[in-house]
Amino acid sequence: MTYENMTIDQIFQFVYYRREKSQAQAWVEAENDFAVRAIIGKWFKYLEEGIANDRYPDPLNTTISQERADKLIEELDADFMIESGRFANLGVETGPEFFRLEPYAKRAFAQDIWSVMKTDKDIEMETVQRLNAGEELPPKQFQYENSFEEDYVIGLRGMEI
Repeated sequence: MTYENMTIDQIFQFVYYRREKSQAQAWVEAENDFAVRAIIGKWFKYLEEGIANDRYPDPLNTTISQERADKLIEELDADFMIESGRFANLGVETGPEFFRLEPYAKRAFAQDIWSVMKTDKDIEMETVQRLNAGEELPPKQFQYENSFEEDYVIGLRGMEI
């Protein structure tokens, strides 16, 4: 299974097993990862269709500098090169090569990603808010049996933000 075709439950499993987080926090992080990957997929499609450089950044959004956008693109391309090596047997030879974007399009892409990307603190706060609202995280069909986990989530429930 290639990187871009992962489902939210597969991302959840990966996040849950690689970090010391509760299932609830891992689920919220997986949802965020999924949203970011959707934007990456959208921009890859723009590149394939030849319309990526028709996208312009929001001129009122000055939080993302050109240097920051360039660094994001550089890191994404490096990550996809690693992934392409892992999936070479499936015919994946290169990543999306976002470096081909014009500088202004790179800023627009970065703005798109940063519009949904959450920090660890944001993920923790959202987890607490959703648990306090009575939401079951993750949904029942994705939960694992774990007594430590139940104690941890009970500890999160009722926390103040």
